[in-house]
Amino acid sequence: MGAWFAGVARGQTFLNFTASHDGIGVRPLQGILADKERDWLAAQVKARGGKVSMRALSDGSPSSL
Repeated sequence: MGAWFAGVARGQTFLNFTASHDGIGVRPLQGILADKERDWLAAQVKARGGKVSMRALSDGSPSSL
């Protein structure tokens, strides 16, 4: 790992996420981003052709998180 990291270009940015199974989960953002900011992020993903799915509650209704 150290040898690999030594070859990484300075100024390069990485995304590290911890809640993934079929995509990038946003539950870890709960309490960090306001709901409005989270919704904006989802809208930006959709605007760029990405897919956004929401968790469904046991009665089939959508959950905000």
